[in-house]
Amino acid sequence: MSERSGGVRVGIDVGRMLANLVLSDLAGGRMATPKVLATGSGPSQGAIGGLRDLLANENRHPWDVDATVHGTTLVVNAITERKGAVTGLRSAGFADILDVRTERRRDAYDLGVDVPAPLVPRRLRRPGPDRAPRGAAAPAPADVS
Repeated sequence: MSERSGGVRVGIDVGRMLANLVLSDLAGGRMATPKVLATGSGPSQGAIGGLRDLLANENRHPWDVDATVHGTTLVVNAITERKGAVTGLRSAGFADILDVRTERRRDAYDLGVDVPAPLVPRRLRRPGPDRAPRGAAAPAPADVS
């Protein structure tokens, strides 16, 4: 930490309904972990207001914060809850990987277990290069017809 360091680190995780905040006071060994509503004009507004309140409650100022880490579950939630935009997948030889399902299951020996549909339906998976080598041009756009 520098001479001007406030010794405070902040973490913010913004979800659809709540924002979780963490303030870690490295010098004093104190940690505060409030939850605030993330609703309103947008999820970020709740997080910003929560951060203001958190700093005030801990008698800290924005310039005391040495590092801030931010994360969000909004995109993951939208995809897994199937509430977002239609999603496609472009892959070089791995289009069926979503159907193979080698992940762990509650009962690995139950052949009749109901499994959820893949996040990307087979009809929206296209073959093609998914990465460009360093220094190469980006792959051509996928044919979505």
